[in-house]
Amino acid sequence: MTCGKTAAQSFPESYTLINSKIKLSKSRISGPIADNGISDIITVGDTIWIGTNNGVGLSTDNGNTWTNFTGELDNKGISAIGYYRGVFWAALDNVFLFNGQNVFEGRGLKYTTDLGKSWNSIPQPKDSTRDSTVVYGIDTLYTVPITVDPQDVVFDFAFTPHTVWIAAYGAGLRRSFDNGKTWKRVVLPPDNLDSISPKDTLNFCLTPYDSKYCGTANLNHEVFSVVAVNDSTMYVGTVDGINKTTDANSLYPSWIKFNHQNQKNPINGNWVLALAYNDYDKTIWAGIRPAVDPHESYGVSFSSDGGNSWNKTLKGENVYNFAFNNSEVIAPADNGAFGTRNGGQTWQHP
Repeated sequence: MTCGKTAAQSFPESYTLINSKIKLSKSRISGPIADNGISDIITVGDTIWIGTNNGVGLSTDNGNTWTNFTGELDNKGISAIGYYRGVFWAALDNVFLFNGQNVFEGRGLKYTTDLGKSWNSIPQPKDSTRDSTVVYGIDTLYTVPITVDPQDVVFDFAFTPHTVWIAAYGAGLRRSFDNGKTWKRVVLPPDNLDSISPKDTLNFCLTPYDSKYCGTANLNHEVFSVVAVNDSTMYVGTVDGINKTTDANSLYPSWIKFNHQNQKNPINGNWVLALAYNDYDKTIWAGIRPAVDPHESYGVSFSSDGGNSWNKTLKGENVYNFAFNNSEVIAPADNGAFGTRNGGQTWQHP
């Protein structure tokens, strides 16, 4: 599957994005932010981090003034940002033209523990040509090594104790136990299974690509979004649905998959571009695109019972992210930002 850049989009100059109580516009700020194309915003009290098409912006006074980090981040675009217990992470990307199409490639990760005074650099996580198998529980599975940067782009971060997780598109779901020095591939169910456990006897190939070596690709191994709702429960969005584990920090997590085809009240479609968790009412929200089934559709799905059933809203809208302020939900989309205060029954749209 050929996919364009999905985590970073350009928003209008006067209305960039809303996160919690923060509204950013050129009339609000006394110093310019690095770029008007915003990929993500994180707020921590009065501190705001912004990932842009040209580095990272930081404000420590609720958006009144900004410090921009561009050269420190190799003058690259930012495909994802993350924050956990005082550590800020950024994923770098680059774009080039190939056969008339924009191709995006990951250009490594950076993190800072001192508000950008110093940055630690991590090469783009990928495999060696010898990484053709992966152990999962009692099984050794074949896998296609991801050895090049194109289509290996980090679109999301998540964190559990002592662990950094990345949703790395064609490179799949990966995690690091040592602050990014080394990375391990995380095995998700193939397309033809709705769950896996390390006690299962399994025989499939971990691959997002068709190949002579592995045969048909698994859309569930193309990973776009990830969110941790507590220290052990995580949701992972792919092009074949939403995967959930309640033992995230085990050596071999078990997974159950929710998609448009395998539930009575399913998600809108299987391409899960964005995931977010609202701790206020314990709901999980998903920005959805259609994948391959003609009955799938654009929109938002949300669940208040841990993914067992899903409500559908904002049908037809291509949503990239979510922000929450208690019961208020804000969903930036192609057609602008939508907001609701009544659980998605009605939406306001500027």
